[in-house]
This record gives sequence, structure tokens and C-alpha cells, in this order.
Amino acid sequence: MPAFFRKKASHTDKILEEAKCATSHGGQLLVDAQAKDFGLWEKLAACQLIDPRKDNSRSFSPEAIIAQIVFSFCSGGTSLSDVGRLAADPILGKLLCMDRWAEETTIGNWLRAQNLHSLRAFWGVVLEFVAWALKKANPARVRRDGKLEVFFDDTQIEVEGR
Repeated sequence: MPAFFRKKASHTDKILEEAKCATSHGGQLLVDAQAKDFGLWEKLAACQLIDPRKDNSRSFSPEAIIAQIVFSFCSGGTSLSDVGRLAADPILGKLLCMDRWAEETTIGNWLRAQNLHSLRAFWGVVLEFVAWALKKANPARVRRDGKLEVFFDDTQIEVEGR
């Protein structure tokens, strides 16, 4: 078994025929397809600052860890233990071309190893994704009275007016 794990390119031409080959996370294929369309995994792989490993031939690549976090968030995950629990769904791993899932300790160590420079580099990719997504979106779906509308779904944040 290789000692280095990365997020591989996935293909969405899968057909599930048996109940033993099913996953409740099938919608993650759409998340992965959007990320692939944007080139997210390649952009993260090229972002050297977010990789704190001293030996890049070992452990999980940053794009594999970020992919796991994204897939967990998009399926309702709210904690590192939720991110680590994706390993309990081997079909999801096969569908998303993840050789292996990182444990929550590995993900926590990667997050703690980030610094101001790596966060700035990462946010550069995030901002590029947001600009790309807004460009692709129907303007009527994201604008109200010609202005960009931003909505945060949290009961602790209530905003009215300008």
C-alpha cells in the first residue's frame, strides 16, 4: 500500500445496481464534478504553501485533506470527527477516487500546521473559486435589485437593511 495519498481525478459515469454498492453521499459526485470543472484539486496541489509536510512522498496531500473536509461539510459534517467518519463509507471513497481517508488526528495536525502565509494562499484559491462560481451563475439567482445578495444561514446572525 502506498504511503502517499492524494485526491485522484474522478469520473461520474458510475451506475449503482446493487444495494451493497450504494452510498447516502451520492450527491458528493456533483460537488466533486464542480470542483473538477473549476480545477480545484489541481490548484490546491500547486499551492505549495498549504503543504506542511517535510517529506512530500508520505501521508496525505493537502488536496486530499481539503477534499475530505469539503465532502464532509457538504454532507452535513460539523466537526473533525465527522470528517474522519467518511472512512466508514468505502463506496463513497471509490466513487470520489479517494484511495484512503485521513483520520481526524491527521486532519487536525494539518490544520494546526497552517500559518498566516498558507492561509492567505488558500484564501486566494477560495476567492478565485467564488469569482468563478459567480461568473457561471445566473445573475438573477445571486443578485437582488442589481446588487450581489449574500445570505448566511445561522440563527445567531440577523442582518437587515444595507
